[in-house]
Amino acid sequence: MTRKLHPLFGSLVLAALLVAAPPGNARAELTGHVDLEHLGIAFTVPDQWQGQLMDAGVVLGGLREPGLILLLPHEHATLDDLRREASAGIAEEGVSLRPAAALEAIGDDALGGRFTGSVSGHPAEVYVVARLNPHGEGVIVMAMTDAENFSARYEALAREIAASLAFREVERSPLVDEVTDLLRHTRLTYRESYSSGSGGGYSTRRSIDLCPDMRFHQQGSTQLGVDVGGAFGSAQGRGQGAGRWLVIADQGHRARLELRHDSGAVQQYVVHFEEGRTYLDGERYFRIGANDPNGNGPRCR
Repeated sequence: MTRKLHPLFGSLVLAALLVAAPPGNARAELTGHVDLEHLGIAFTVPDQWQGQLMDAGVVLGGLREPGLILLLPHEHATLDDLRREASAGIAEEGVSLRPAAALEAIGDDALGGRFTGSVSGHPAEVYVVARLNPHGEGVIVMAMTDAENFSARYEALAREIAASLAFREVERSPLVDEVTDLLRHTRLTYRESYSSGSGGGYSTRRSIDLCPDMRFHQQGSTQLGVDVGGAFGSAQGRGQGAGRWLVIADQGHRARLELRHDSGAVQQYVVHFEEGRTYLDGERYFRIGANDPNGNGPRCR
């Protein structure tokens, strides 16, 4: 409802929704009252459901009921914005969901409604409740299962969780401000190459432009060469993306760079600095400022 479908939805639905399996019983950790202090969000997991905190949100699986419940963030500030985007439905590779009826207001800060369609070619039904957050990002609750098992129970589950949501303002960490200032209006570049000495090898280059308006532009390329028995072959691939960036502090009080792609994908990297060097997830990136004399700085409008 808020953006293009996040990959979390597709991967979890395809793997677990239609086989009615709760996600990772052995690793399940969220039950009862859940307080995500670093996000300023608390909610209650229904009885006989359990789940896990993912990079993009929370996924819950039923111990006795088929399906999944997802809690995902949204950036809308008004119900009109939510309603406008919901009317377009959700369309991604392998997923097509549309509103079954007009969404209805739930109190003065939420909308709810049923979506119907298909996931990976299988009929699917979803009840969605989206709540606004006066302090920042709101939350979408999506209770889903296959068409055969869907009932009013899933509407009740989504409404129950949405009603239990409590929001509070998160105190900004000085670390977040410090890292944001260091990364703002810079280009982060990663390079890696290897040569076997006999004509084979590979090279990888990735760059992330972090612009002052909190937009980012990402590019990457990989080239691979193989020399086998005098025959040489090569392959190359390219990737790119754009969206919004921000720095957050995780539960371990580490700074994370979060890239929220316009496509709906979300990437996160643990950021740390050591002797003037910049590392993302332990990999060295060169940090180039906007005034680089060689013209290698960020490309921002």
